[in-house]
Amino acid sequence: MTDQSMVHPTFGRPTLSQQSLTTLLLAVALYALLSLARSFSPADSTAFLFWPVSAFAIAALRYAPQSLWGVVISYWLWGYNMGMTALQATLQLTTLVGPVIYVLVKHRWPLHGTQVNRRLTDLLRIFLLAVVPSTIIGTVLLKQMLGTDFGSGSLIALIWSIYLLSEFSGIVLFLPVIQYWIRRFNRQPESDGSLQLSLLGFTLLVLSIPLLLEWLQQAPFVQPALFMALPFMTWLAQKSNRATLAHGLMLMYFGHLSMAYFGMGGYNLANDLGSLVALSMLLISALLTVDVLHATRSDRDSALAQTEWLSLQDNRALALNERGLLNWATRTPQLKQRSGVLWRPINLDIYLETLSWAQMAETERQMLEHLYSTCQPEQIAKVSDLSFVVVLEPEALAPETLANLQHIRVDLSDTTVVIDCAVAAIRSLGNDMGTNIAKLNSLWAKARLQPFERLAQATDDKDISARNDLLPRFQRYRSAVDEGQLSLWLQPILNLRSNEIDKVEVLARLSVDEETLSPALFLPIFQRFNFLTEFDRRVLSKAFLDIDDICQRWPTIQTININISGATLGDPTFLPWLEDQINLARPSVANLCIEITESDLILDRQTAIENVQGMRRLGLSVAIDDFGAGLAGFEYLNQFAVDVLKLDGQFIRDIAQNPKHQAIVKSMVDVARTYNLQLVGEFVDSIECQECLRQLGVDYAQGYFIGAPRLD
Repeated sequence: MTDQSMVHPTFGRPTLSQQSLTTLLLAVALYALLSLARSFSPADSTAFLFWPVSAFAIAALRYAPQSLWGVVISYWLWGYNMGMTALQATLQLTTLVGPVIYVLVKHRWPLHGTQVNRRLTDLLRIFLLAVVPSTIIGTVLLKQMLGTDFGSGSLIALIWSIYLLSEFSGIVLFLPVIQYWIRRFNRQPESDGSLQLSLLGFTLLVLSIPLLLEWLQQAPFVQPALFMALPFMTWLAQKSNRATLAHGLMLMYFGHLSMAYFGMGGYNLANDLGSLVALSMLLISALLTVDVLHATRSDRDSALAQTEWLSLQDNRALALNERGLLNWATRTPQLKQRSGVLWRPINLDIYLETLSWAQMAETERQMLEHLYSTCQPEQIAKVSDLSFVVVLEPEALAPETLANLQHIRVDLSDTTVVIDCAVAAIRSLGNDMGTNIAKLNSLWAKARLQPFERLAQATDDKDISARNDLLPRFQRYRSAVDEGQLSLWLQPILNLRSNEIDKVEVLARLSVDEETLSPALFLPIFQRFNFLTEFDRRVLSKAFLDIDDICQRWPTIQTININISGATLGDPTFLPWLEDQINLARPSVANLCIEITESDLILDRQTAIENVQGMRRLGLSVAIDDFGAGLAGFEYLNQFAVDVLKLDGQFIRDIAQNPKHQAIVKSMVDVARTYNLQLVGEFVDSIECQECLRQLGVDYAQGYFIGAPRLD
């Protein structure tokens, strides 16, 4: 679905022949209606029951200003032919001042709100600004034409009231119809009008039923048959457009008025002015009620259409949203014969944090322009902020096209920004667009990590399947944690000075599908799904409850090491939680050492420093794990008040045979002595490695040679 359904069709300017035809038809129609009003008015009337001049003038001024001359000339000729002098017929034209005032006000202060409010307010404006001035002027002119002995003031008031009702009746009956026909002659309508003709024919059938019953001398049924018009008009208001409704209501009005005038269809003879005025007011009220009902239905339909449109369109960019793309794909045959591209900035988070709403909208507008000019897409959808999925023909998926999407220059109000993007492409889409979007997201994640040409195209589904398996794997691992399938394994740490096991490290394991998983399998997934902080808390809670039992099983143990992630260390709520857990479980905190990993990403460094200081205040010791694995090791020493350094295994495995690693470890021993820290060598896998560490002055050794992790 595109936004075409929410905008009005555009039309070209009417030709000169169309303008002339419109002017001629308006002139002829006005003259005919004025003559009919004169012919069918009762003999005792001093004003015409239908006076549609204001309706014609307003319609002409609003939709075909050049045709107003036809209204003016026809109105003048009719007055002249009715016995007025040339001067009187000319003065009569001043009654058109009212429509001019109304149109000027409408142009200056357009109406807003619902259709019901607009129609009723517009009708009130027409009455006050067009009808009232016109009828006052017309009544004054009529008095002058008939002489000063016109009669009493009450008679003048009666004439003005009838004049007013006549003009108002003309507005209600003729204005929608005239407006429709002017627009039809000057512009090409979208439909052929066959539905209108059908409904109008049905209207005539409804009107003919009372007459048919009267002709068949079925008097008891004639009067009830007249009320068939009420449910029919309600149905017409629900099903038809404004033009059809206006035509149908006009036929209903004149049909019932004619039956009353001639005493047919169950009506008593009513050809005096008073009875016709009363009936006219009743019918006009009914027609206005039906018109308001139609406006209410139009408001409802418009709101439903707008809601449906907004549910399929993005609220900021002129593109489909993801739901709209899925909806479009279900209605598009041969989706496999099309290609798909996902286009998104590499550093998306930065733009989301720094761009204002207006800047984001302008950036997306320029991105869309770039997509249209580069890809010639069949469809574009915005699937998230600054992220677009493009559906295009496979031949449009050329290398130069994809290359042009890797950078875009966006001109904002105060600066120019070059946005680097990653591009994912699938040459042949599948039938399910939801699956296609998931594949594109997986490919985009792969493209984003590439160092230079950030582009990934699907050649097979192996890598995509592996990425799509992340969510099910995370759910299995998380369920194992929630269901208590977390176990704590212990790995001994040897004191190289006393040659005793006086430390152990707690290592978490998960039991999933009757298989015990090591942290290397589940921790990266927990990190990706931001579950590490919760997992660390589960491990700490379990360790606090088991600490006394561990000390009983390992009588020589003086310290139990427990790992936490960088995400937990940077969590401002971690320290209060830790204090509550210690107070609840009451472990021997003198036996606890919290290990933080140097290679972990710590987003909030200040919070991490405060948490380390807080843990030491609580009586816990703190170790830096994997020291030397990253670039932040010595920075950690300066910022964090720690007690233990655990050397990364890359320096330990071959230390007995590698003089360079011996020199590095010796320098770290000196650093540990300077900072008064204990030093632990990890990944010790032989007696030679153990003895080398002892000779170099390392305090502790840990590894499979010392002892593998085990569940005691």
